[in-house]
Amino acid sequence: MGRERFEATQILFNSPKDKGLCEAINDSISKCDLEHRRMLFENIILCGGTSLLPGIDTAISHRLKKLVLPNFVENVDVIRPVHR
Repeated sequence: MGRERFEATQILFNSPKDKGLCEAINDSISKCDLEHRRMLFENIILCGGTSLLPGIDTAISHRLKKLVLPNFVENVDVIRPVHR
C-alpha cells in the first residue's frame, strides 16, 4: 500500500458531493455570534478514529487558516489530545 494510504484521506478535504471538513468547520463557526467566534476557532478539538491519522491536525489547521477571515487567522488552533 503506497500512495493510496495518503489519497484515501483527501475525501475529508475535497469531497465531490459535499463540503470538505474544513469548509464545514468554518461555516459552522461563522454561523455563531461574532463575539464567540474567536474562542471557537481557538478550541477546535479532534476526536474519534480519524483524529489518529498522522498530521491531520496540521492539515486542518493549515487549510482553515486559508478559509477564515483575516482577523481570525492567528486564532485557529486545532487540538489533538493524546488520550482520545
